[in-house]
Amino acid sequence: MHPRFFALPKSRQMQIVNAAMEVFSQGDYRHCVTDDIAARAGISKGLLFHYFENKLGLYLYLYRYALDLVSERLRAPAITQERDFFKLLERAALEKLALMGEHPALFAFFFQSRVEKDETVLRALGTVWDPLIDQSAGQILAQTDWSRFCDDVDPKLVLDLVLWSAEGFSKLHGELRTGDLEELSREYLRALDLMRRHFYKPEWLELRQKEQ
Repeated sequence: MHPRFFALPKSRQMQIVNAAMEVFSQGDYRHCVTDDIAARAGISKGLLFHYFENKLGLYLYLYRYALDLVSERLRAPAITQERDFFKLLERAALEKLALMGEHPALFAFFFQSRVEKDETVLRALGTVWDPLIDQSAGQILAQTDWSRFCDDVDPKLVLDLVLWSAEGFSKLHGELRTGDLEELSREYLRALDLMRRHFYKPEWLELRQKEQ
């Protein structure tokens, strides 16, 4: 727990969180400098360590904060109760893109953490992120109505394609930083629609057209 940090106004907390995520997303842990984080957050380095004991403590807080935030958004009833594969993914994508609007470097930070080599960080993190991906993928596979897909379609392969696409779009936003988030969202949803038109049975495509 970080009681001094939590005593700050929420807007101030988010300013520090976003500054730290941005710096940690730009390179390996060892070469990320806390002076840069403090400067971007508009505070002194001493004050940063007043809120967090050290660089590792800040990193681990960010990781757990981001993980909890993503997990909470993906547990929304609109996602967990949807049986249409592509509708489910559209809703999950919109939740994630909303998160990226609040925390522009959130997913870039996650992806950077997955290639981190620092042994101290790896010991502290364990393997928390990958099980979340596996859990989410398992949830999607379990709740989807696969009868809507063409008979020769492999559900796991379709899901892998979608996850790879999502990771690519998230990385793109992290690299652009000043890119148009709404346009990125439209591009991703167009990609999902392309997959739908190739993988769904004709009768389900006709039903969607009537719904629109």
